[in-house]
Amino acid sequence: MTSSRFDFSTTDASSSGVYLVTHDDIASIDAAASDAGWLVRGIELTGCADQAVLLQRIATALDIPDSWKSNWDALAYCLRDLSWIPAPGYVVLFDHADAMRDSAKADFTHLLDVFDEAGFTWAERGIPFWAFFAISESAFDEVPE
Repeated sequence: MTSSRFDFSTTDASSSGVYLVTHDDIASIDAAASDAGWLVRGIELTGCADQAVLLQRIATALDIPDSWKSNWDALAYCLRDLSWIPAPGYVVLFDHADAMRDSAKADFTHLLDVFDEAGFTWAERGIPFWAFFAISESAFDEVPE
């Protein structure tokens, strides 16, 4: 998948959700979404082997208020809110996602589910919310169709 499939110049939220891309796609997605005036946040997943580290990286990248409880339910709630960082659209870029997928499969699967649910919620509101997970080219062979 390449970023050319996405048009960040529109406010069409119907394609909000989770997408797998290659590491090479991250920079062009970042540039296109930033140029469109969307809020873009990057999260590095190298060395992220457990839920606690993952949630801390997400909280830091998204400037989640200090009062949040660091757990999956709280993350899901925060992702459906984002009132502290209002934007016409949101893009979260997870680099080296295959590293986490390989070391913490259950947490990685839960992460995908939470961000996909957030994308659906924002799509219902008409505001784009996309999470891109960069994996290596060879990892695409392992992804079910």
